[in-house]
Amino acid sequence: MLFGSTGTAQALGPDGTTPLGVGAMRILVGAGVLWLFVFRRPSLARARTSLAELAVGAIGVAAYQPGFFVGTQRSGVALGTIVALGSAPVFAGALQWGWLKRRPSSVWAAATATMITGGVILVLGRGGESMFSLIGTIGSLTAGLGYALFALTTKRLIDRGMDSTEALAWQFTIGALVLVPFLAGQPLGWLATGPGLALAPISGSWRPASPTSSTGGVFVRSPPRPQ
Repeated sequence: MLFGSTGTAQALGPDGTTPLGVGAMRILVGAGVLWLFVFRRPSLARARTSLAELAVGAIGVAAYQPGFFVGTQRSGVALGTIVALGSAPVFAGALQWGWLKRRPSSVWAAATATMITGGVILVLGRGGESMFSLIGTIGSLTAGLGYALFALTTKRLIDRGMDSTEALAWQFTIGALVLVPFLAGQPLGWLATGPGLALAPISGSWRPASPTSSTGGVFVRSPPRPQ
């Protein structure tokens, strides 16, 4: 529920927000919250040996946030959210097959088909409330691809023995650093308003903690694999 409400939070938030601005602030806040739950000293040595995976996951995080908000802003919250979340498992299956060399299971196929069918029904049921936008669709698909990269990378890091919360925190931190240079031309005056001060920390903190997120909900709770 919380995971799916972020597009609405931006739509109803203060004037002057941009997809990149909101997305970057969410990652910054989310990274800080995740580090609070890393109860043991981070392993810099393991992070260095996993730098390639962390970079891929961080790119996924950085792509997901602005892409998601571009999609909800241009296509509407309902359609943008459905395309982003519906495309994520499709991209995850394709990446698992092409990158990890593991063929997706029949369970994945059935679950993905069910999600896509449900999304189509929801969009059609809303009639004219949703609007097609090419830019919005590309943004949502970018978000789905970014989320799939992030999720699969987190799984790989856990399999290699990294603490799950630490894996998330490193990816969020690096992802935030990737987006920081792009904030130079973004209007951030909304952060000085009451609603803006509430939007960034609330949406940023519930993203990594959301139980509906396969990475934030399941991976955070899974123990690291023994060395």
